[in-house]
Amino acid sequence: MILPLLVALQVSAGLLFHGSWNIWAQSLIHLITIVGSGVWLFSRVFVGYIPLPSRRHLLWSLSLLLLSAGSLCFSPLYGLALPEWYNFVNGLFLIFII
Repeated sequence: MILPLLVALQVSAGLLFHGSWNIWAQSLIHLITIVGSGVWLFSRVFVGYIPLPSRRHLLWSLSLLLLSAGSLCFSPLYGLALPEWYNFVNGLFLIFII
């Protein structure tokens, strides 16, 4: 029940905060994701279940993360691409835990 609520908060916060254009709005959206996933993980561990992803899903997510990090490092517009990369990693994390 927590994960669908986390995705709904992520989408609604992005729409309410002008598409997360400002740095404070992006930070608030990232904070919502971190707190929500922490609550979800704590609730799963408290029940006695430790969620582990499949190896194929983990490999796919890790390869996307490494390719995007390499693209960011070699980008000529590093300063402009860095905040957008944080949003990409945030979305990749949500896809990974669901």
